[in-house]
Amino acid sequence: LEMTKLLVLGVICAFGGAGAFIYQDPSAPVADRAADFLKQLSNTEKKWFFTEWIHAPTAKSANPASVRDSINKRNSDVKQATTAQGAVRGVSYEALHSGCFAGTVFPQLLTQGTSWNVSLVRNISRAIAEGASICGITVGWSPVINLFMDPRFGRHQEGYTPNPTLTAHYAAAAVEGMHGQTTTNASETYLCGEREVPCRKVASLAKHFAGYGGAVGGQNGAPTIYHDRYVQDVFLKPWRAFAKAGGRGGMTSHNTLADIPLHANKRMTEILRNDFGFGDGVVISDAQDICVLQDYRVAANASQAAALALSTGAVDKELGNCLQSADLAIEEGLLTQQDFDRAVLRNIKFMFATRHFDHPECNSTDEDIATLDSADNRRLAREAAEQGAVLAKNKDSLLPLNLNDFRAGGSKKLAVLGPLAENWDEAQTQARTSLLGSYQSAADDLLTVSIRTGFAMVLRGNETMPTYLGCYKDTEQRDLPSNPGGVHPGSMDVHRCTSMCAGYKYMGLQHGTQCFCGNSYGAYGPSVCNVTCSGQWQVECGGSFANSIYEVPTDAVNVPFAPGAFPPGSLTKYNNHSLEDAAINLAKAADVAVVVVGEDLHDCGEWQDRDTIDLAGTQIALLTRLKQETSTPLVVVVVTGRPLTFGTYNTSGLSLLDDLDAVLVVGRPGVEGGVATANLVFGLAEPTGRFAASWPRTVGHVGSGSQPWLQEVRGKWISNHRGTPDPDGRLYSPYVSNIPATPQFAFGSGLSYSNFSLSNFKAAMTGHKDTPVAASVQVTNSGTRDSSVVVQFYVQDPPSWQFNQILVRPWKRVAGFEKVAVAAGQTAAVNVNVLYDDIAFHDQNMVYRIPQGQYVFRVGLSSVTDVLAVNVSMPAM
Repeated sequence: LEMTKLLVLGVICAFGGAGAFIYQDPSAPVADRAADFLKQLSNTEKKWFFTEWIHAPTAKSANPASVRDSINKRNSDVKQATTAQGAVRGVSYEALHSGCFAGTVFPQLLTQGTSWNVSLVRNISRAIAEGASICGITVGWSPVINLFMDPRFGRHQEGYTPNPTLTAHYAAAAVEGMHGQTTTNASETYLCGEREVPCRKVASLAKHFAGYGGAVGGQNGAPTIYHDRYVQDVFLKPWRAFAKAGGRGGMTSHNTLADIPLHANKRMTEILRNDFGFGDGVVISDAQDICVLQDYRVAANASQAAALALSTGAVDKELGNCLQSADLAIEEGLLTQQDFDRAVLRNIKFMFATRHFDHPECNSTDEDIATLDSADNRRLAREAAEQGAVLAKNKDSLLPLNLNDFRAGGSKKLAVLGPLAENWDEAQTQARTSLLGSYQSAADDLLTVSIRTGFAMVLRGNETMPTYLGCYKDTEQRDLPSNPGGVHPGSMDVHRCTSMCAGYKYMGLQHGTQCFCGNSYGAYGPSVCNVTCSGQWQVECGGSFANSIYEVPTDAVNVPFAPGAFPPGSLTKYNNHSLEDAAINLAKAADVAVVVVGEDLHDCGEWQDRDTIDLAGTQIALLTRLKQETSTPLVVVVVTGRPLTFGTYNTSGLSLLDDLDAVLVVGRPGVEGGVATANLVFGLAEPTGRFAASWPRTVGHVGSGSQPWLQEVRGKWISNHRGTPDPDGRLYSPYVSNIPATPQFAFGSGLSYSNFSLSNFKAAMTGHKDTPVAASVQVTNSGTRDSSVVVQFYVQDPPSWQFNQILVRPWKRVAGFEKVAVAAGQTAAVNVNVLYDDIAFHDQNMVYRIPQGQYVFRVGLSSVTDVLAVNVSMPAM
């Protein structure tokens, strides 16, 4: 199990002695300092570098200031107590979509991936790094660049997309955001300047190397069985981009690749370090995985497992204690001192390069901490949630709804239904955490707006969410969670307070368990927040944003709600239909029903692999009854961490999905997901996300011609005319079944509230090796709404006879993409320089190059609408 707590990197740092050492000079080259430092240590002291030390604040009581102070105290204590001449600590934290406790939780990578927006990913990564550094975190476990090929895999939500090209671009952007720039030879280059204090950057440590997402059967830790070319051109492609951008660390994956565990896989390690330029970057092992080499039956004991990990160069550090046997392995003749020191030296370089040695203390102020969940971060989180949402279906242009029709005094009524719309049963439901996804603290859901609450807030024109209580000065309403008693709001939300505080002028949340109301600002009765404040600070209830104390609207909008089904992960009530009738009755009384379905974190996450990808529990039954027993249009909002299916197909090849009026897939939209969803439904934001993975129609189609999307040409299907081809010639061979063989939702597809078309497509050689092809196209918005659209460029490789080899290539590959804003009635030009790495591949002889031949470049608004094509003859490169 991966640690979701703060992880402290144990490092020994020598300061002692009257003489000056090279390692003490912050201006000296990293390599020189590291080599000098290594000389000062015994093998016993060197072993400190092998272990990740754990610092674990209690999740719900933790706040950023206590995390910072605790880290600083531990650094100070260890420095004084260590016999080696002093000590310092560098701190690791999961940084997939948040940087620190009580910081803004951005959409999980799955939803960032469906945005098709590299700049957005870069900005989110920058914000996460800034937040992490404020809390004293120096290493962020991000990005996750696994390609989860099988949607049954519970960790599907942690990756951007199964597509290697998209993931490679996102990986580079994430590194640039976390580091502030792209860096070559990163392992020997300083992350921060000598006087760059405070440094608001953290070292990027990617997961998981390598092939983890290709696990057989979609099961965590299962073997990855692919041929070498596929491994290097697909699974390793994002790692090439990560290393080129200056990624500084990696985590090995739990699986075997070509029958060799990654924790002792010398060949994969050499490709990463030598071919990709990762150099002496640090690779760590998760969850005692080095000792798992014994369970794989390749090591007899811990010392042999440690020897295998270090002698192959596969691992330099671990979460566990297996490497503590490394000195014993030397004594037993299983490990050389040179291989032992090589791993230690990599850790020392990492320590110096990231300035852990020079600046061990986190010097952030309470004012800095107040920015962790800032208004700017919230705006970015909401923008990301909106950009990552995919409008999959919109029958008769049901969406967007007219907001004024549903506001107080309007002519229409809205109902919000579904088990993931609201935390209606605190003991069971995970409606809010389902919006966040995995790897966030237990307190983060307390800052999250549920989807039902999001609708209530948008309908009444107030889109601000209170954060937590504490001490505030004057009217600044600035969070100072370091003050005693500051707590997060819990189960209560603003929507409930609206009705409970009827008749009062103001409302707020007290300890998250009750509303409190008053007719003067801040006056809510005795012992308001149960907080004692000193000096000029006074008790008020508010948060990081203006208006976090709400004025109770006189025309407060009530949004009727019924769950209709038990939570999808509630196995004890998996087949309980007792909640459906109430939802049916609310839907009958409404003009439109928003139904929020999908997966919670009980059935999607680490070790939450499934043998079906149907909507779980009784959700399909709920949707079926809503269609059969009411005439109310249904807007189905899908909260999910993986592609889902919608039940059985009838003899006409139709499923429940075909009956639904509108489907909006929001994925894991983060802390602002509730308001973002409402904004999209009411047209206050445009749906511009596009699917970054093919969605199969049934779990039986996993591994078929429709899923995953990136597949090689099937010659026999072409000769036997198996199905109707896409514009690029791709075929989907049907099973003996009434279910269509095509994807449920195609890669790159998604709908808009406007209409777009492409014209004047051009592609030609540039003469530059790094970007050998330039492509351009014009995109026209013929609709009535300003909007954005993803323009997608693809490449079809030449037949292998053109470069004198025998090699079957994919139907086509992603060559580039750009999300562009186009005003209504306007035309915009889109220009993309295609990267060498997005055309090159390993030929029959496993040489990485661009073979000569005629390449077909295509452009479209999805992978199945790329009807514009240009031939480009390319020389060997």
